[in-house]
Amino acid sequence: MQSLPSKKIVELKKNDMEKKFDSFQVVIFQIFFLVYEYLLKHPFVESEDIKNLASVSKPTVNKLFENLMDMEILELVEDKKVQTICI
Repeated sequence: MQSLPSKKIVELKKNDMEKKFDSFQVVIFQIFFLVYEYLLKHPFVESEDIKNLASVSKPTVNKLFENLMDMEILELVEDKKVQTICI
């Protein structure tokens, strides 16, 4: 059985992780919104455009594109270029 201090430590760690997760979700939403606004003005984009715009890694851009394609907001038109289709 955990002692009272151990329970408190576990609770504090849980609360800390929840705060970090909430902060992470806010950052992801901010990046998504930034990209969405960019797509409104630029119907054809390349991953490098978004990488530079949002200051994120190439794998992050690829995952973002994958999600936007799943949502039918983007479609792949060339090997490295995607087109806005549903904004």
